[in-house]
Amino acid sequence: MKTIAGSMFLTVLASLYASPGHAAPALPASAVIAVPAVGSTAHADLGIVVDGRRTGEQGVQVLAVSPGSAGERMGLKAGDRLLSINGRPLTGVLAPNALIGEMLAAGGAIQVELERDGARMSLSGAADQGPGMTVQPAARGCGYVSTLGAPPRVSRNIFRAEITQINGRSTPLTPQNRHELPVGRQVLVVREEIDRHRINQAQLLRIERMQHREGHRAYKTLVVDVAPDTRYSIGAELLPDRMDTDSIRANDWWRPVVWESRQEACR
Repeated sequence: MKTIAGSMFLTVLASLYASPGHAAPALPASAVIAVPAVGSTAHADLGIVVDGRRTGEQGVQVLAVSPGSAGERMGLKAGDRLLSINGRPLTGVLAPNALIGEMLAAGGAIQVELERDGARMSLSGAADQGPGMTVQPAARGCGYVSTLGAPPRVSRNIFRAEITQINGRSTPLTPQNRHELPVGRQVLVVREEIDRHRINQAQLLRIERMQHREGHRAYKTLVVDVAPDTRYSIGAELLPDRMDTDSIRANDWWRPVVWESRQEACR
């Protein structure tokens, strides 16, 4: 099999969802990677998605790591904060994506300094495939993601949502029936549209304060492994047991989910 550069998101992946034509249960956060961030950008040579809007003093946050990618082989994980790459600091940088791209374009060994769970560590590897490593070619075909339809509000506490970005690119401002995507791993940024009458006044006030403070950071990411000829319905799940003050402040009171997957021909 041909050896190719580090995988992007268009690798052959097992679907996380039910068979086409059947409703899929809402996936837990551990399966879909729900992280409040926007402005994510895919780096093909490492197979990671990072929040590239700003870095501050905490570095660049990793939102997702594609299975089988160079980033996974290095040991990178979602939630890591990249502090430097090949000795170049990523803290306080106005354009971290450009700097990361510059370092990867140079080729050769990659050394990353990062922070994970409050501890600093160093990881190293290569952006291209290591000796003997092979990656299957991308599967052909396409599928859809959509926020239309009637989510199961009563039975499963799932409400409407809006997809604001797909793989770091903003979606059209005009409502779309569906978004066509190639087969493989896709990273969506989702904004909740949960019915406010389901939330009491005290909770609603806390939510409004948190959203005003966080702005777009109150949105969350959802990783979807798109299978051929499949339509995925995206929604926002209200978590009634996470409506306490601390959970709302941490934006843990909801999560984006795939509430249904069904067969739909895509050419």
